[in-house]
This record gives sequence, C-alpha cells and structure tokens, in this order.
Amino acid sequence: MDIDACLQQAGEFGPAQKRIYYLVNLMNVLAAMQTLAPAFISYEPEWTCSSQSPPEEQQTSLQRCTAFEEGHCRPHYLSGYTTVVTEWDLVCRWSYLPKISQSAYFVGMMFSCWSLGSLAERIGRKKVYFLSIGREWASVMAGWLLQCTS
Repeated sequence: MDIDACLQQAGEFGPAQKRIYYLVNLMNVLAAMQTLAPAFISYEPEWTCSSQSPPEEQQTSLQRCTAFEEGHCRPHYLSGYTTVVTEWDLVCRWSYLPKISQSAYFVGMMFSCWSLGSLAERIGRKKVYFLSIGREWASVMAGWLLQCTS
C-alpha cells in the first residue's frame, strides 16, 4: 500500500484536524518562548571599567576582571540593553550564573517529560496535555504578576 492510498482511506485534512493541530502546537509556541528567552535576557554586552584611567586605555578582559573583583571599578556597559547581566553585574567570576539557569531549565524539562510521560500512561494523554497547558499559563501569569508588582 502506498502513501496516497493511505491518505485516500484516512480522509482529508479538514477543519477538525486543523483545530487539533493548532491546539497541540499551542504548547510548542509557549515552550519555544521559554527556551529562547535566556538568549536575550542573559546577554552579556561589552563593558569597560567605569573608573578606568585614562579612558582611552584598552584593558584586557583579565585586567577588567581583576579591577572589578578587587572593587576598583564598576562595570560600564557600552550598549543600552538591560539584561540580567547588567542588572546584577554578572561578569567575570559570576558570568557562569546565566548559563546555569538555562541548564537548570533544561534539566527541569527532562524530569518533566519523564514524569508527565509516566502520568500520561496512567491517567491519559489528553488530561496530562491540558494539565501541562494550565501549568504553563499559570507560570507565565505568575511571572507577569511578579514583573508588574516589582
């Protein structure tokens, strides 16, 4: 049996199939936003020491980090972007923290897939799917509320 015969027997891709397709992929849109967000919110822009003297002197990354670690300067970011790195000065020895947060997110996804897969086998995929959508929206709304109140 060839693929055309299978599709002929299964029927057309009608409105019901399109609705199911869009509902199933709704979760993928939310997950994509959560997955790509750290690339933008944890970007480390170029920076110099604010107490650098003379200002035109080019310092190496090691010299900047040494001055920053010893408390001789504060980072002066050369771009107008505000990220978690610029908010909390996550440079030099603290530059690993944004990377750890993204790794923790993916470890959480791994355990979530494992646990929700097991749960889906017990109570059904549809219930677990809607539970996941509800949990995702609750997390988004909690983050939004925290952002609005701070």
